[in-house]
Amino acid sequence: MAKKADKGAEAEEGAKKKKPIKPIIVVVLALVGVKMFVLKEPEPTKAEIKAKEMAAEQELYNKCAEENGRETLGDLVTGGKTPNESSDSHTDDGGTDSHSDKTDSHGEGEEKASPRGRNTVVLAAATSLNASAGASAEGPIVANESSVTVNLYDGSYLKLGLAIQMAPGSDAKLVKDEGLLAKATDQTIGELAKHSRKELLQVKVRDSIKGELSFDLCRHSEAKILKIYFTEFVTQAPS
Repeated sequence: MAKKADKGAEAEEGAKKKKPIKPIIVVVLALVGVKMFVLKEPEPTKAEIKAKEMAAEQELYNKCAEENGRETLGDLVTGGKTPNESSDSHTDDGGTDSHSDKTDSHGEGEEKASPRGRNTVVLAAATSLNASAGASAEGPIVANESSVTVNLYDGSYLKLGLAIQMAPGSDAKLVKDEGLLAKATDQTIGELAKHSRKELLQVKVRDSIKGELSFDLCRHSEAKILKIYFTEFVTQAPS
């Protein structure tokens, strides 16, 4: 009987020692809950989300504008040139312009007679895309492996070579995998096909098209593409 009493006393004493565990766990969980509640950031409101999206869009617009020599939103608000105006000076006839593209070496829209008696307009490319000043510092330039033929609005033909200027830090090897060069080529072909050979002989028109395409591609690619270059631009009248 004495042994049973001793065992009963030991069990009761052990139970008493175990009791404080539950309150301790409750206190710890309560402290953790309070800490999470205090540190948790409030969910952004719809107005805050919209403001953030607008700020990002404006930043993208300004970046693409600066890369392509256009007015930023701030410049337009304070009174400046419109986005379609260029800082370069050109003549309207396409034969005596003073434009000098970064990677294009223009033939000034010079007309040459082809062996078949048809006129062609040759726009020669620079020997090396990376030879232009600052090109490597700005990011890789990736060109199509071969030129493409574009059917122009008036039935003429255009032989086009295209290159794209990527953002700094871009991996040129991934450009084709992401389809950026293909998208730029398709959009350029679609735009040039709307014009006639006579229009494209004018350097001002040609540069305007290239500038608009560069700006649009920059914005649509979220500044992965900064601008485009015409590495080959040969037009030929229909026979």
